[in-house]
Amino acid sequence: MPQVKRVVSVKSHRHTNLFLIFFSILISFIVLRTPVFKDALLQLGNFGYLGSFIAGILFVSTFTIAPASVVLGELSLTLSPYLIAVIGGFGAMISNLLMINAEDDLIEDLKPIYYKMGGRKVSHILHSNHFKWTLPFFVALIIASPFPDEIGVSLMGLSGLKKGRFAMISFFLNAVGIFILVFMVNLLK
Repeated sequence: MPQVKRVVSVKSHRHTNLFLIFFSILISFIVLRTPVFKDALLQLGNFGYLGSFIAGILFVSTFTIAPASVVLGELSLTLSPYLIAVIGGFGAMISNLLMINAEDDLIEDLKPIYYKMGGRKVSHILHSNHFKWTLPFFVALIIASPFPDEIGVSLMGLSGLKKGRFAMISFFLNAVGIFILVFMVNLLK
């Protein structure tokens, strides 16, 4: 019997990623409003360096950066700030790599909307020499800061940086950001 190739329509999967992002934001909002989840998140401090790794994973997201910062700050009072920064930076790097992989799919979903809303003009700006020179600087500031990394990861994806190099940069910048956070906590305590 001859094999029949199944053709999957691109349109059937066009907005799947947008829906998943919206759904995950909604679930995150609901979960973060529950006291049980907040308490569980704050209990990460009891896991020592494993807690700093998990807090590092949570350190890059808009919805979990505040509790992750509290956990990292609390851990720094009893553990080495240097090791917390390295281990937390590694967790944040893994989270950023997962984020950039998801963004590759999301970018494909958003391309039609992007071009419909004047994407050619934006593309011209993004490929200008001035923008190429300043983009890495702004991305580094965003990722190293205690602000969520989503914007920095998105801009990094636009720059076309290879994932291996992005991983190293992400690790270094997040480790520096976490170290500054835990250093300030220790300084203020």
